[in-house]
Amino acid sequence: MFDTAYDPVSSQQIYESKRHKFQVFIKDIGKMTWEEAMDTCEKLGNGWELPDTKYLEIIRNELFLIGVGNIASGYYWSSVELSRRDALYVRMSDGVTHNIYFQEDYKKTNEYLVRPVRKLTDNV
Repeated sequence: MFDTAYDPVSSQQIYESKRHKFQVFIKDIGKMTWEEAMDTCEKLGNGWELPDTKYLEIIRNELFLIGVGNIASGYYWSSVELSRRDALYVRMSDGVTHNIYFQEDYKKTNEYLVRPVRKLTDNV
């Protein structure tokens, strides 16, 4: 279960999961390439980052599937980098993690949605 909170540093409404020990923006910050997503999340400061696939799975299962958080059914970048040109992303509609290795249509230069997270501890 997620509680609503406010982050004064980023001036964003956030959800906080005490069970999973992380926070997530209530809204997407846009569609962008993987490099832009990594840079944008880092520039938010205060521990905000692009989520890995575990966090995206929690967001899907505990927010998207019950219709909370204005989460789109499309693709969200994860922080998992496979190579200089490839990274993992998750499709929220079915929860599939896409390994896009060697597929020209799905390189890090494509634009997918971004939802920053901040860990409250080192463990999910």
